[in-house]
Amino acid sequence: MNKYQRLQKLFDKRIFFIVGASKSGTTWLQRLLDGHPAIRSAGEGHFMNHLAPNLTKTLVAYNKQLEIRKERASSLGLEGDFPNFDADDLTLLLRTAILAIFDRWVGDNDGIEAIGEKTPEHAIAMTELAKLFPESRFIHVLRDGRDVCLSGWHFSQKWSPDALKDTSLAQFVSEYANAWRSRVTQAREFGIAHPGRFLEIRYEALHANPTAEVRRLLEFIEVASAPDFINSCLEAGSFEALSGGRIRGDEDQNSFFRKGVVGDHKEYFDEDAFAAFEKAAGPLLRELNYD
Repeated sequence: MNKYQRLQKLFDKRIFFIVGASKSGTTWLQRLLDGHPAIRSAGEGHFMNHLAPNLTKTLVAYNKQLEIRKERASSLGLEGDFPNFDADDLTLLLRTAILAIFDRWVGDNDGIEAIGEKTPEHAIAMTELAKLFPESRFIHVLRDGRDVCLSGWHFSQKWSPDALKDTSLAQFVSEYANAWRSRVTQAREFGIAHPGRFLEIRYEALHANPTAEVRRLLEFIEVASAPDFINSCLEAGSFEALSGGRIRGDEDQNSFFRKGVVGDHKEYFDEDAFAAFEKAAGPLLRELNYD
């Protein structure tokens, strides 16, 4: 089967997007779901924050060049068709480009029924994705914003240590909490507008009752949710499997999966960090019933 034929078959697959504030547990959820034999959830595409704007720029530049050629040809009395791309063309090309990425993940595996993509930043672009893929569904991972900030703090020290050289934890929390509040608010607004296409999973609930939460996820995606399939997901998403053998709570500062616990901010936040979070996102935290 060639690539074009595979792309045609992808239209029959169920597509879902995992979104959430950065460091909310989206990677954990993706790895967990990828453990199901009928699900392929493998990558982070950044379709709407990188691919879409760059593809738009390319088409705009193309249209501009063709318009210049058309004007020059007209000045010489030449008639010709100088095509340009419109918004519908952009939608088609963007959709096809995304499906081409999905094809790399799925390949010739006919057993795959659902394809999942995880980009946290898509929490603020779900409306656009919903238009591109009208039958798609969205899973929003929600986590205590204070733990999100702490996890982001540790991760950022590995990802861009120089950027934090003169930044205190409280200063970092102030900025990160604002981002958490914005993404959570926008994601939940989409969920209210599209209840049948939106599922919210709490990081803490997935810790406390993993079997029930995984069952909810599989039923939402509409794939088999018998105990064997749930166990397959739980094994793939276990902290031991993700961390290379460590048990949950055994901290490794150099690992992406650092510790895997709930409420870790209590060990690290000082008075200034708590105050910074309260100022940035305290009301939302209480609205979500985080104590």
